[in-house]
Amino acid sequence: MKALPSKDKLAHALKRYWRLLVKDAAKLNWYDFKRRTGFGGAQLNEREVIDRLTATSDELSTAYGYYQQLLCALHFQSSEVLAELLKTKLTALPKPCQKAQRTLRNHRKEIERSFEQPYNNGSLEGTNNVIKTIKRVAFGFQSFPNFRLRILLVAKSPYFNVKTAA
Repeated sequence: MKALPSKDKLAHALKRYWRLLVKDAAKLNWYDFKRRTGFGGAQLNEREVIDRLTATSDELSTAYGYYQQLLCALHFQSSEVLAELLKTKLTALPKPCQKAQRTLRNHRKEIERSFEQPYNNGSLEGTNNVIKTIKRVAFGFQSFPNFRLRILLVAKSPYFNVKTAA
């Protein structure tokens, strides 16, 4: 997109519809036809917009196909599909995808291990978000014990029980 002039219709369409390119292909809307400004006001659904965008560039088409296969492998937690993707030659992919594939190759064991384990770190990330929110709202506590108590109260920690007077 950076290689295109800013007045180009394709650059405008890519800027406007980039979210569709990163959306999972299984979640694209095939039924609702809307007026699309980047395509002369044509009535198109999301799938047709993707088809028109990828038809303009072989590099974009290759990157989109690779990305969708990767999403499919991660969604279905398929080690076989991931292995096939990582066997793809680097020279067959666009430059940004080459860097992503190198990273995936370096962390392949960890990714496959994550397919086998049901654990995720959502609760930990939620607790970290609560702590950041308290820090932002409180503008600094005077004493650390009070700050710690506030975190335990808000995070509903199983390690801390609040005794209420009955």
